[in-house]
Amino acid sequence: MKINLQIIYCRMPQNAALHIASDSRELLSARLLTPKISRFDRSAVYIGKTSDILALRHGALPENMICVGKGDVRPLVEANMYNVMVLEGVSVIEAHNRVQDIFDYYNQIDSELVNAVLQEKELQPILDICTRFFDNPVYIIDAAQKLISCSSNLIDAEWNNLAATGYVGVEVVNSLKKLDQLGRDAQLVNLESIPPFLSVIIYDKSEKVGSVGVRQLYSKVSENQLSLLKYVAEVLTAAVGKENYARYVKAGYMSRFMIDMLKDTDFEVSFIMHSLSQISWKIDDDYYIFKIMPDPQDITGGTVKYSGELMKNMFPGSVLLSVGDVLALVVNTRLCRDALPEAFVQLEDFLVKRNFICGVSMMFKDFSRLYEQYKLAGAAIELGGMIDRQKNLFRYEDYIMPHMISLCDETFNVGVLCHASALRLHEYDRQTGNNYFYCLYVYLLNEKSLLLSSKQLNIHRSTLIYRLNKISEIISADLSDQHVRMHLILSYEILHFLDCLKG
Repeated sequence: MKINLQIIYCRMPQNAALHIASDSRELLSARLLTPKISRFDRSAVYIGKTSDILALRHGALPENMICVGKGDVRPLVEANMYNVMVLEGVSVIEAHNRVQDIFDYYNQIDSELVNAVLQEKELQPILDICTRFFDNPVYIIDAAQKLISCSSNLIDAEWNNLAATGYVGVEVVNSLKKLDQLGRDAQLVNLESIPPFLSVIIYDKSEKVGSVGVRQLYSKVSENQLSLLKYVAEVLTAAVGKENYARYVKAGYMSRFMIDMLKDTDFEVSFIMHSLSQISWKIDDDYYIFKIMPDPQDITGGTVKYSGELMKNMFPGSVLLSVGDVLALVVNTRLCRDALPEAFVQLEDFLVKRNFICGVSMMFKDFSRLYEQYKLAGAAIELGGMIDRQKNLFRYEDYIMPHMISLCDETFNVGVLCHASALRLHEYDRQTGNNYFYCLYVYLLNEKSLLLSSKQLNIHRSTLIYRLNKISEIISADLSDQHVRMHLILSYEILHFLDCLKG
């Protein structure tokens, strides 16, 4: 296999020094450098005495060389044309033999790895072979940060969490996000909470299918090993693709079916019933659908699916869909009814911490209405973001009235529907900075209960009475008439919507 000077350096004594101009991986062998060589093989690293190498003209030097013995190699380094390693305390022959042993070592492991992949062995034995490249545990996670497989020697605190949950820890992902280290093709990651690790993304054509990682557990990891890990990732691509296909074939069918429904594809009811039966769902179960807008940083960092899987786990039995950069979560409440209240609390906390936005449809019984309910979840995001900007979770049931008003406002000026007293009180509040109209609105919603209204407004009962008396001086509406009360409530909703629309 082809390696580079950085990979050789990782297995050399600690007193070795390395200076790199190019990290291309193209070395196949080690050769002794002699003055008689007129043409250098780009696939070889040349080993010679430092003094002999420095005596050669710059134009007559190989790209990769190991200088044995003391000497000032700064001219070579400053030329920025050569990859140079300096070794002291050994002879040229000893250095050559040691480097050749390294080539033989990697070639042996590479042969075993390629054969194991071609023989379609299970992933764990394949990863056990990979550990010998790095003298550390190796693991693979999919694009959603879910564990696919790991070598048998991976045991540490973070691994215990990974084994228990099946996912990389949230703290780890959040730390990577904070450091802007999400989605990089290859990197050495140093976090305070866990040992350092190497990570390289695995691609199938242009699609990210996962990443392979090396955990620092038995020996130190370094950026010099990244090129080696990239090669290992390339070899593992076929094995990972096969494993993913076997795991997700059924889930893939359901996802495609539901995504087609979100595109308003017209399916026969019998087909919907049959498709749902594949996962033991019924067309008339009680459902929610969530529309989830990720943080842009998660989109660029490639952790949207990971976050989606964590939210999916809050609602047992749910189905997660990827619709471009947006996530949709279909929740069958029959499978998680008892957990729903706590799940919504967890979801809201998660959304705030991850800077995600989520709209929740109404609960619905007819699964054939999935498309319409998905649109309502989107409407909840749009209206909630305008009315309650400090929130991250918007439930459509809280925005039914604003939604109806917004639909009407698209065809005519809904302000003309407002009660004259409502317009007068709204203008009074605007000029004076009071919130009398809101007090009246709460009072009417609570069917004129002073106790309930004062509690909701968080004011004393006498304060509410004072405000109601002031309101009666400003307007002359008959609050004993239920039609007037309803008109005033609707007027508040309209004017509040229009105020929010103005920003």
